[in-house]
Parts: sequence; C-alpha cells; structure tokens
Amino acid sequence: MKEKIIEVKAKLSFEEYLRLNFSLLLRSKIVWLSIFLATMLVVMLLEKRITDGEWADSELKLGLLLSLMVFLFLVLPILTYLRTKSYFEEHPALSELTTFYFEPERIEVVTSESHATLTWRRIYKIREFKHYLLIYQNRHIAYVVPKKSFNPESDMEKVKEMIRTKTKLGHKLKE
Repeated sequence: MKEKIIEVKAKLSFEEYLRLNFSLLLRSKIVWLSIFLATMLVVMLLEKRITDGEWADSELKLGLLLSLMVFLFLVLPILTYLRTKSYFEEHPALSELTTFYFEPERIEVVTSESHATLTWRRIYKIREFKHYLLIYQNRHIAYVVPKKSFNPESDMEKVKEMIRTKTKLGHKLKE
C-alpha cells in the first residue's frame, strides 16, 4: 500500500513564536541550574536563621539570592521577549505561510520564496511540545510545525508514525 502524502499549511504568529521560545527557555539547563542554586541559597539562609536565630553574616547570601531572583524572574524573561521580537521582525519568513509535505522518502518545505527538501535520514533531531513539532535539520535550525495546522488530527499521528519508522528519533515523540 502506498503511503499518503500529508500536506500541512502553517503560519506562525509572533505570540506562537514567543510561546515556543519561552517553552524552550523553561527546558534549558541554565534556568534549572539557577533555580537549584536559588533553592540552595534559601536553604542555607533558613538553616542559619534556625541554628543561630539571626540573619547575621548572610548579607552576601541574601545579595546572591536577590541577584539570582532578579535575573531569573525579570532579566531573563525580558531578554527572551526582546530577542524573540527582534528575530521575528528580522526574519519575515517565520511569519509567512509555509507548506510542509510529509512524503514517504522526504519532507518538502515550501514558502513563497524558498523550497527545501529534507530526507528522513538527514533529520538531526525531533522535539515535540504541547502545541508544536520541531524538526531540526541541524543543531541550530528547526522547522516549526504548529500541531493545530494538522487537518484532520489523524494526520499528526500519521506523521509521527513516519518519524518512528523512518528515523531513529521516534522515541522522542509523545504517545
């Protein structure tokens, strides 16, 4: 039986691109390391308060904790927003209509100004999020396929099955 070619038309809005970037940020090791360090500082401060009954000699720890919190909850989100906005504005191809053709031997990616072919064996990495499927052609470049663009939804399952059978990356997908 011949496999069906699945056509997916997608257009990414700035809000969707921003959500994706925050999702990627929340999965980064540096953020989790910072959260771990902040937690350790809080534990150290509480331990000092409990054992000595005072906050003395804790100015450095409090300063580090405050700096880490400002970085995590203010600076990092603002920088992510600004970087995402700048990149989205500088690369109009991100917001233009993109058609993906998932074929038995390859994936075709077509926009108004470009046409790319990616064979299944050349896929570098696959990442699945709640709202997106990212198909990496190398370590830094990924095609963003919004899941809402699959029509019908069963096409999404067919694409996932293609990934499982044609690549060694199927274990990265959600069931």
